[in-house]
Amino acid sequence: LKELKNFLEYQYITSQSEVVTQRDLPDNIKLNCRLSLIEDDIFKHNLLSEAKRRFEKEFIRLRLSETCGNIKRAAEIMGIKESLLRSKIKYYGLSEMV
Repeated sequence: LKELKNFLEYQYITSQSEVVTQRDLPDNIKLNCRLSLIEDDIFKHNLLSEAKRRFEKEFIRLRLSETCGNIKRAAEIMGIKESLLRSKIKYYGLSEMV
């Protein structure tokens, strides 16, 4: 919250606009908000299998984002075979990220 408060004060002083949009937020604040939403989504499930599935999908999405869609590099970071990652990308419908 302190980071967000500092950011908003800075925006208030330096911005020409009276409206702050999500695009204006620094990356670290956007990431924290996204992680909080993902956490809420994962923990709302009663079934462990569904929570695991949601976690795996978001984990893969994050690693692909970090590597700019480089499947080989993402697989190396995650410690899995590239072929397995490709099949999971297809299964979770994350093809748009590569």
